[in-house]
Amino acid sequence: MKITPVRLLTLLALFNIVLVFGVVSFMTPDIPKDFSLYSVSIQQPPKTPDLIAEKPQRLVIDAASIDIAVIDGNYDNTTKKWTLSDDAAHYALVTPLPNNLAGNTFIYGHNKRQVFESLSKASVGDSARLYAEGKIFHYTLSTVYEVDPSDVSLFAYQGPPQLTIQTCSGSWYEKRQLFVFSFVKVEDEVL
Repeated sequence: MKITPVRLLTLLALFNIVLVFGVVSFMTPDIPKDFSLYSVSIQQPPKTPDLIAEKPQRLVIDAASIDIAVIDGNYDNTTKKWTLSDDAAHYALVTPLPNNLAGNTFIYGHNKRQVFESLSKASVGDSARLYAEGKIFHYTLSTVYEVDPSDVSLFAYQGPPQLTIQTCSGSWYEKRQLFVFSFVKVEDEVL
């Protein structure tokens, strides 16, 4: 049998039809007869926790026998000094409120008996509680280090929520000792 151009084209056309039919049937998904859009599970992205942020009012560090009021603190550009008192700690208003999402809450105070003199008794792993308008923020001490007063790197912190407490240190109180606490949880204060 002689293959003519017409027969060759017919064979090629049939071959292409079979090939296309095979590819289409291979690529078509098997859809159950009871399929509907309502039966499809759509995955939602994980929910980000809601921001809980409140103004601090009281700081408790049991290991250092500290239970102290926390009041507002500001830096005065004219005098080049921070607000300080002899019987309270200060929350630096230029830093984030205590919260459950991000940032460095900064509390500072004198190295005096009525304020943070006993803070040096705290050890890594000790806990702190920051009471803030009906909430209790729990933290664990993660690191302690000393810096020069000119070191303001703590204000550039970006990351998970943490609490930094600062007091004076050194023979002549010429240094600043920083106690960095990692956020653990926040809960409602039960009265």
